[in-house]
Amino acid sequence: MSVPTYRDLIWNLAYEGSKRKGTLELRVFSSEQEMYETGWRTTRVFPFVPPPDLLRPLRTSKYEWTHSRVSLDEMMYLGQLLWDSLPQEVKRLPLEAIPDQPCRLKISSNSSAIDDLPWEWLNDGTGLPFALRPQVRLARSVPIRLAMPPMRLEAPLRVLLFTTNPKDERLLHSPREIQAIKPRLSAPPYTLKVLEEPTWGALVAALREEQPHILHYVGHTGLERGEGNLILHDSNNLSHWISGQDLSWVLPPTVRLLCLGTCFTAPNYQILGLSRLALTSAKYRLPTSVANRYQVTESSVEVFWRAFYSSLAYHGNANEAFYEAQHEVASAPDSGADWGSFSLIIRDQSGLVLEPVAAETRSPEKHAEEIQAQLASSLANDLAERLATLGPHAPESLHKQFEQEAATASDLSHKLYKRD
Repeated sequence: MSVPTYRDLIWNLAYEGSKRKGTLELRVFSSEQEMYETGWRTTRVFPFVPPPDLLRPLRTSKYEWTHSRVSLDEMMYLGQLLWDSLPQEVKRLPLEAIPDQPCRLKISSNSSAIDDLPWEWLNDGTGLPFALRPQVRLARSVPIRLAMPPMRLEAPLRVLLFTTNPKDERLLHSPREIQAIKPRLSAPPYTLKVLEEPTWGALVAALREEQPHILHYVGHTGLERGEGNLILHDSNNLSHWISGQDLSWVLPPTVRLLCLGTCFTAPNYQILGLSRLALTSAKYRLPTSVANRYQVTESSVEVFWRAFYSSLAYHGNANEAFYEAQHEVASAPDSGADWGSFSLIIRDQSGLVLEPVAAETRSPEKHAEEIQAQLASSLANDLAERLATLGPHAPESLHKQFEQEAATASDLSHKLYKRD
């Protein structure tokens, strides 16, 4: 189960000053740790002016490419516009220089307008978009200070799949939506539970009872105050909006991956809600996620999730599973630019969401140690977020508390994954 070693390149796009009158800067880091250790400052800072054609929002805060499927020509044209808007110094940074060590380009931002840009389409006009090139892994990132240790899991890998169809939204065809994803998840090493009653209360109960490793949602989403929401049911079968913050409060620590798919049997209410929810602030602990960004066909959905879940079962690496699944869609007949609708949002620093192991290597004691390491890392990252928010005004006691908790998390992770 070979997993490549990545060279990380972090493109952090941040507004300085007022978001209306300030300037947009692109800061380059070599790791997420560097972002925190330097106070989010770096010597590599460049002004960035996105092309106007990509920043022209429509009335409902949706962009044109979220309305329907995107053509290959449109994807290549707008992706090259995005590349052309980057400073020359950034374009010269190596993305493909080392054959045996892929460059993992992580895009992060403090602005939803920048997050909404189609970075997956980025290309220089000389061949494939960067995201499809063999020495590049392009992903989004919600940075954290300490990498979350991957969880060793033996089969079966538990998946909870739920879709939604409140009667005050555009009705989708749930059986077809489920069937497009179900076949691969109905075979080893997965075990699939489909939530029959997609209300908030039923979801909370199912999460508590099933303790899934993967949560997969298919359906409508919406935007409220710029934040993404899933649209579930209430007791009257009307819509009940759930934010990323709400979801983070009820997810058990077993959930290692969040998959957010748009419906293909009905137009999504506001499809940007999927990626916006996946990019919820790091202070709310959501797992690494995969989300759609515009409309895709039924066949592309089938191809992507079959390839993604097959690869994930093999090595647990979301980076590689996502890359392989994008390639499968890009190679499929009549798929157009559907591959670029899928985006990977790394929220655990590594994208190594799980580590499949044989049952004989697993024990209740080992599982308890894994949960302990997960909780310790989460606590340390929560403190790091508070330090980053307070900046120079952070009290010394908070610095000391973070150092203690970070050391504890590091010791637990080292002990847990020390090879015999």
